[in-house]
Amino acid sequence: MLMPKSILSHRKRRKESEEDGKSNMGRRRKLYCINGQYLEITDEGRVKGTRNYHSPHVVLELVPVARDLIHIRGVHTGFYLAVNKCGEVYTTMMKNEECIFREKLTRNFYDSYCSHKYSRDNLVLGLMKIGASVTTTRSERFRKEHEGQFITMITF
Repeated sequence: MLMPKSILSHRKRRKESEEDGKSNMGRRRKLYCINGQYLEITDEGRVKGTRNYHSPHVVLELVPVARDLIHIRGVHTGFYLAVNKCGEVYTTMMKNEECIFREKLTRNFYDSYCSHKYSRDNLVLGLMKIGASVTTTRSERFRKEHEGQFITMITF
C-alpha cells in the first residue's frame, strides 16, 4: 500500500529528529497568542513574538511531565523555556524545575501556561503587542489577561 507523501515526509522528519537526540516524544505545536503573534525561541535563546507563521523558530514541542504539566522546547533550537523567581522568561539547554509549566484551558477555550515552580505567584507566560515575552499575574487587568492566552496549533 502506498502512503501519501506528506505522511512519509513527516515520518522521515520525526526519525531524523529522534536520531539527533532532540525528540522527547512531545506534541509539536505553534503557540498563537490572542494578540496575533506566535511564540518563538530564536537561535540565540531569545523568547519573543513574531507574526511569521513560517519561521522554524515557532515550532515548539510540548513535552508531558505529569498531568497538566509540560516542558516547552524549541524544536529548531533545542532550548527549553523557563521562568525564574523574578518572573523573567529565559531559555536553557538543560531541563530544570523552572522549565515546568502548568497547561490550563481557560473558560473561553484558550490555553494558558503558568509557572509550576512559582505557582503561588500565579506567573502566566505571555506576549506583549510589541513581541516581547513577559509573565503576568492573574490579578492584572483585562489587557494583561489577554496577553497570556494562546491557541495551540498542531504542526508536523
